[in-house]
Amino acid sequence: MLMNVKNDGLKLDVYTYTAVMDGFCKVGRSNEAMELLNEAIERGVTPNMVTLIQLLQRLEMGHIPRTITFNNVIQALCGIGKIDKALLLLFLMYKHGKIPSRTSHDMLIKKLDQQP
Repeated sequence: MLMNVKNDGLKLDVYTYTAVMDGFCKVGRSNEAMELLNEAIERGVTPNMVTLIQLLQRLEMGHIPRTITFNNVIQALCGIGKIDKALLLLFLMYKHGKIPSRTSHDMLIKKLDQQP
């Protein structure tokens, strides 16, 4: 169904992506939810707090997203000024043995340097 919507040329927003991700997670399809998160970010859709909470819930359930998912979310959060949440994800990346990209580090450092 989501493919049909995209094929019809409709632009999906953060609420649509988050709702579909939630549905995937509820039926045990966390991998598809994380892939959808990557797709959303690649299409320029910035995750909101609900999306971030879903990601954190997946971590608590033992589903460890790919490094690119972490990096994409960190960069998106930096882009909307949610530095505290981006730092939390950076910590979680290291905790789960993932190495952040240089871009993620650079963005965080730049944003931290801009803090008053």
